[in-house]
Amino acid sequence: MPLFAMAYNAKLISTVLLMGLVVSCGFQLRGSYQIPIYLKSICLNTPSENLLAKSLTKRLKQNSVAVDQPESCANLDIVNEHLDRRTLSLFPNGQVAEYELIYKVTFAVHLAPHPEQRYTIEILRDYQDNPNAVLAKNRERDLILQEMRIDAADRIVRQLSSVRFY
Repeated sequence: MPLFAMAYNAKLISTVLLMGLVVSCGFQLRGSYQIPIYLKSICLNTPSENLLAKSLTKRLKQNSVAVDQPESCANLDIVNEHLDRRTLSLFPNGQVAEYELIYKVTFAVHLAPHPEQRYTIEILRDYQDNPNAVLAKNRERDLILQEMRIDAADRIVRQLSSVRFY
């Protein structure tokens, strides 16, 4: 057997073994979750049309979940969404230099006849304030809040992949 053929066979075998190892360890792409079959059709209930609902709908559809279908029997309720901030540091003149943004989302999953299951997600981000650049800092804060909502939507979908009704 020529040396070229042996090298090709060795590469082929090592590639197949590596692929087998990756598949057997449970590797999956980020953002791709295995939602249980009984949650593949969800009615999303939010207090009002909000940005979290839009991000969450997008994430659910990416994971092959039908959203707001009339024949849905599973309900996903956004019970509470709250943004708070805490002072982390001050400038020498007493003005706030840095905040911690705290974004809390409480949601419930209900599938008749099982009892409702409630979950709370808390996301923290540091935010440096500058009183001399108010407009720029307001825009930066809005971008951070948008990222926090996207992160919350990802966490909700991740939590849905582990919800079990017994």
